[in-house]
Amino acid sequence: RIFDVFKEVVFSSSMAEQLSYKGNAASRHKNYQQVPDENMGRESMQLYSTGLHKLNRDGTPLRDADDRLQKVYENYNVVSNSRLFTGFFYSLRRGNVEDIDWAAHSRVDPLAIGTDSHDLS
Repeated sequence: RIFDVFKEVVFSSSMAEQLSYKGNAASRHKNYQQVPDENMGRESMQLYSTGLHKLNRDGTPLRDADDRLQKVYENYNVVSNSRLFTGFFYSLRRGNVEDIDWAAHSRVDPLAIGTDSHDLS
């Protein structure tokens, strides 16, 4: 199922580093306004749900009256979606897993969500 694949991707520490949403803070975090990093918000829409352009039922791109491709979403949709990918951090390291470094965090276990940094609005 696509939901299971997407869940594995979202909670993967490697993907969180690659798509820069690990440690992504909510816009209300620490008394200042910031927009969450949009990388994962945009990629999730492009790769796992809507795609870039509207399509006809036969799969061909839908075009407007001026023969331009029709976008599925605008930037405000990306910003809104990016709020979902806030508050993800490494899980604490377990003693029963071998690792190359001696860091306090785990790159083997799924990411954890910190409610202080997750956008709940």
